[in-house]
Amino acid sequence: MEKKLRVGVLFGGKSKEHEVSIWSAKNIVESLDATKYDVLPLALTKANRLVTAGGNALEQIRIGGQKVITQQCVLLKEEQDSINLGVLADLGLDVVLPVMHGDFGEDGRLQGFLDLLGIPYAGSGVLASAISMDKVVQKQLCVGMDVPMVRWTFCLRDEWEGQSDTVLARVLAVCGYPCFVKPANTGSSVGISKVDSPEDLDAAMETAFLYDDKVIIEQGLDRPREIEVALLAGPDGLRAAVSMAEVHPSAGFYDFDAKYQPNSTTTAKIPAVLSPDQHRIFQELALRVASLHTIYGLCRVDFFLDHDGKIYWNELNALPGFTENSAFGKMWAQDGLSQQEVLEWLIQSALERSAHQNILHHEA
Repeated sequence: MEKKLRVGVLFGGKSKEHEVSIWSAKNIVESLDATKYDVLPLALTKANRLVTAGGNALEQIRIGGQKVITQQCVLLKEEQDSINLGVLADLGLDVVLPVMHGDFGEDGRLQGFLDLLGIPYAGSGVLASAISMDKVVQKQLCVGMDVPMVRWTFCLRDEWEGQSDTVLARVLAVCGYPCFVKPANTGSSVGISKVDSPEDLDAAMETAFLYDDKVIIEQGLDRPREIEVALLAGPDGLRAAVSMAEVHPSAGFYDFDAKYQPNSTTTAKIPAVLSPDQHRIFQELALRVASLHTIYGLCRVDFFLDHDGKIYWNELNALPGFTENSAFGKMWAQDGLSQQEVLEWLIQSALERSAHQNILHHEA
């Protein structure tokens, strides 16, 4: 009998998206083929300490939070309540599926750590992950590359605290109102506010600065259609799902609650109803943006479609949500690729990348 691959599913961590990561990990663990893989769920506490979850611990973690993670460990000695992340090197892992959304998990730091340990992992590498985490750097990368965007500007904490009047004037001149204020380095719509007038900007900026030292401000559109494109990227290049998603937020915009709260009425129509030209343009732009970001493994590229037919790129997510309700998996399922098959593809592409990197010369 062929030996099973040992797959570590790494989730949790100190990111603002800790709980979202748990929901994604639960879905992934349940979707992996147990006849092919020896699956080891690896939970990081909010202090970034590693514990391992066994049995039905994932469901309990999701409900009970960090205390339950500590109680449900299976590899710890009795005198320990957590272990250092470096123990990953001793677990005999063939590949890791990083499911740590947000900072520390999808911003390149974890990817660099796994590279140092020599453990293959799914998803983008250090550079692409770091670029994709920062909304300002994403925009700067695509300026002048035939990627249509709404008007935008950004502000650092020091400028806001010392020259808020200058920032207010710039936002009015560049973006106008309504606009959206976002922390530059968060995902899952954490810390985002819609601002309808200059009087409301101060509160929105303060909210965003709770999560990051850099804030991006973007022109608001009047109830645009929100279109998402799922992509896979491997040794043979990029491919985009034919089926796209149109998101209908339960609130005025697609904020954290609209995405993840149990009582959310947000829906996604898959496939989105688009003209042939619109579909072609969305695919071409998604592939261009993902290529500019040097994406590997997977990503989701999000767009706006205005009432006048204009298309605007919104952002790229290098580690899209993988919960049972996430659009990423549903888009591929609509194309005939099950979630189990997507995960198998990601594992195989991770192993192929690692094998290629091992034959590269690292000495002069």
